This record gives sequence, C-alpha cells and structure tokens, in this order.
Amino acid sequence: MRTRGYAVVPAALDARACAEIIEATEEGYRSMGSPPITGDGINVIPLLVHAPRLAPYFALPAVLDVLEELMGEPPRLVHASVRISDEHTSAIVDWHHHYAPAPAHAETRRFMERILFNIYPVGTTAETGPLLVRERAFNAPFEPPPAVVRADWPGQIEIVCPPGSFVFMDSAGYHTPKRGTAPGRRYCFRSQYQAASNTTLCDEDNDCDPPQLAAYKAENPRFAALVGPPREAR
Repeated sequence: MRTRGYAVVPAALDARACAEIIEATEEGYRSMGSPPITGDGINVIPLLVHAPRLAPYFALPAVLDVLEELMGEPPRLVHASVRISDEHTSAIVDWHHHYAPAPAHAETRRFMERILFNIYPVGTTAETGPLLVRERAFNAPFEPPPAVVRADWPGQIEIVCPPGSFVFMDSAGYHTPKRGTAPGRRYCFRSQYQAASNTTLCDEDNDCDPPQLAAYKAENPRFAALVGPPREAR
C-alpha cells in the first residue's frame, strides 16, 4: 500500500459469501425500484439501508486490523455501496480519486486518512471487467489527471483477480473500472473508511448507521464503533 497505493488479496471470500453479496445486492436493487442499468451503471446506495444483511462484510476482523495499521488508529465507516454494471454500460468510467483534503497535503501526511476497500464477488477479469489503477507511492506528488479521462492511461496497472478478491486502495490514487467482454451483471462492493478521529467530510459519505441495524450493533460492538461518531485520536 505505501509503495504502490493499492493491495490485492485474491479469493479472500468463498463462493457462498460471494453469492450472498450478490443476492443481497439484488434485493437492495429491487427495493430501489429496479432502475435501468445504463451509463456508468447503477449504485445501490446507501447500501446498508437497502441491504442491511451485508453489514458483517464491513466489519471483517482481518480487514479492520489492516485498516487500523495503515491509519494509525481504528477506522470509521463513512461510505457503503455496490456498483452494478453489465456489458451495455460505459466502456470505461472517468479516471478519479477520492481524496478530500488539498492535494498538497498528501505529500506530507503520516498515515492514510481515507482508504477504499472493495470486494469483487465475480472477480475482475477480461470477461467481467478489470480494475485499472495508477501506482502512487505514499507521499508522492499528485499527478494531473489525463487529458482524456475515459480512455486507457499509459502506465496504468490492470488488476485481474478471481471472484471473492479484496482490493485496498489509498483514496489519493487514481483508478477506474473497465467494461468486460462477457454478458451478465458484475458487482463492485465498495466501502470507504477514515480514521476514527478524522472529521473531514466528503460528498460521497452516506448513511452507514440506519435504524434497521440497531439489533446487529447491539450484538457486535466492533461494528457499532465503526458507524459511531468521530472519536479522539489515541
């Protein structure tokens, strides 16, 4: 993560877990009225409002341990969604990052303030669509975006991984999904975490603490802490 800006854990989840993510996402999609999947795809968002049974996947202990190490303190969940796309959606989405502070701040920080954690239940292959990223060392200067934001970027890295894979990304890194060659739906389970004491707001933040999760929070204090208010740094 500190040398490239991303890390991949291949096939971290089994077929049953991948099927559950897809099934719950489809339920959430229907609860939104099954809007057309066009353009860049459709986002099931806020995911924990439409698919609350996916809450455990945001509090996987090994994942939270990695996030805490990279942030220097416990994480807080600030964004939850799934992007659904298919063979008819955009061939490539705009190259983008999710870094909220001024770009110059990324050159002097001590820890990663916000980290993206994605799960790919159908993988990222030529058939289902690869993930494209730009390598970025931890405190490297921000590079300007490409002149054409919906095209291959010379020097890009193509991440190809099997179903159930995890991808961690520093929010300061550029990335974009590319359309696959095979028919059928693909799913990108997306979450964003930031340090528990970090009060920086982002326009992508969404409701990760809906009322329907009250019972789950009571039984799972680590998840309850994830969606609670900011806390003082240790």
